[in-house]
Amino acid sequence: MLKYVGHLLSWKSKGDCDLLCCVCLVSALASTLFTNDITCIVLIEFVLKLARLHKLLAKLFLHALASSSNIGSSVTPIDNP
Repeated sequence: MLKYVGHLLSWKSKGDCDLLCCVCLVSALASTLFTNDITCIVLIEFVLKLARLHKLLAKLFLHALASSSNIGSSVTPIDNP
């Protein structure tokens, strides 16, 4: 499933910044359903593959994943402390 989502995001994105925003959106939405830890563990391989596929800096995408996961969890009534 993550491979399919990765190809879908890559196909729909219009550039590097757009791809980064899509990764942030996916991780924030996933974080509203699951905990931050689970979201980051599951999506880390997905983010690394996307960065390698587009020859982009993986560190930037990993920071975006962690940040948006925290932001997404703050929407839930039971926030991660």
